[in-house]
Amino acid sequence: MKRLTWCVAVLMLCGVGCEEYVLSLNPLCPDDACVSVPGLEGKWAGDDQVWTVRSQDKSVYELRVADMMSAARFEGRARRLGDHTYLDLRPVKEAEDIPVPSLFAAHWLQASSFMQVKLEANALSLARMNAGELKKTLEERPDLIKHAIQGDNVLLLDDSADLAQFVQAQADANGLWQEHGEFVRCAPLYRTEDLIRPEGLAGHWHDPNDSYTIRIDMRPEAKHLGIQVTSGSEERLTFSAHVFKRQGLLFMGFFWGTEDMRSREMATRMPDLYTLVDLKKDCLNMNFLDFIEVKELMAHPDMAKEIQAKPETRLIRVKP
Repeated sequence: MKRLTWCVAVLMLCGVGCEEYVLSLNPLCPDDACVSVPGLEGKWAGDDQVWTVRSQDKSVYELRVADMMSAARFEGRARRLGDHTYLDLRPVKEAEDIPVPSLFAAHWLQASSFMQVKLEANALSLARMNAGELKKTLEERPDLIKHAIQGDNVLLLDDSADLAQFVQAQADANGLWQEHGEFVRCAPLYRTEDLIRPEGLAGHWHDPNDSYTIRIDMRPEAKHLGIQVTSGSEERLTFSAHVFKRQGLLFMGFFWGTEDMRSREMATRMPDLYTLVDLKKDCLNMNFLDFIEVKELMAHPDMAKEIQAKPETRLIRVKP
């Protein structure tokens, strides 16, 4: 699990580069070729991402992908080609998106991406095409499939039938597929009655090792905390957190995404990320944890002392 401070998270969200993906103008899984994948529904935690999969009907899935400090929704369809199952993803536009001029919006294409899926009980593996390797292959064999290359980006242009033939032919090509992530199935680690509202967490906080212009505001809302991270006067992050006690330890579970996303996910009691909290009056120490780490810590609460001895984030209360 990547470690980060609140201030680093703000900088990450501002955006400096992104991973390279192979995109397709047409879907790999058209409606008449979709299949269901037994056991795929649920919440899955990986090293840097959390995937939530819900079935919309027997062969269409809604996916919520939370990546560190952000979340987005996709529509997913699955297809069986040869010995492999593939998941085709298309982004879903959120109603809360910031309005943009129509000229700007017209330049965006709703492209597909696809991944190989391996599912065994409570373990999920995803692999995607390596954009760099595919670019080299297409430079040597440009007639392999219709495509466009711009810089390091590859956009496949063939129709769904030809795309399926290409993917099946390249299914076991050495070096062409790279691991996207290894995931384990999540389960709730706390009960509704475990939720608390410690008054000491509410208020304004900052990291003394970073700029005073970045501030963290926490406010009680029903059975959770509403949290905003701001840089100067501009809001950067808005998310929600459950605060709960288990085995005598204090945790916060964070939920990213739009307000609607966060509200629905909080009902599952399966956060996107956790922190172990050590609150001492006007000092708040936190260690970021994933699902597996929290589960292990609950089984061995004596490990908490060693973890808390080296806090990853230390916040100081901003006094009026």
